[in-house]
Amino acid sequence: MTVLVLAILAGSCVGSFVNVVIDRLPAMLDRRWRDDALGSLHIAPQDSRPVFNLAWPGSRCSACGAPVKPRDNIPVLSWIMLRGRCRHCAAPIAVRLPGVEAAGAILVLAVLAVWGYTVGALAFYVFLMALLAAAVIDAETQL
Repeated sequence: MTVLVLAILAGSCVGSFVNVVIDRLPAMLDRRWRDDALGSLHIAPQDSRPVFNLAWPGSRCSACGAPVKPRDNIPVLSWIMLRGRCRHCAAPIAVRLPGVEAAGAILVLAVLAVWGYTVGALAFYVFLMALLAAAVIDAETQL
């Protein structure tokens, strides 16, 4: 029982990371494509841009730009406690965020139920989460 609870917590945290990938990867690719295009035109890309990757900067509200505090970054529970709204500006937070986090928890349970605690199960779970990220990115951006 304790192992399943830990698996659910870990799965929702992985889902939270997948949300970061879904939000940032398209912007990172766009930035890279623009830099490549400028490079082929022999124009130097701007070096004064702030660092932007999966780890930096921290999460922010998409409406007001306020940083998300650690207590507001707990998978699924924070969205419920905040009633789906930003703590600072009360802008709605997309339902996709807790949905992907919950999907991470549900998928880890499904994988464990079918394959048990094996390396193959871990690999398949990582594959499923990457597939989930790709599907949501495609649905939102049609890249």
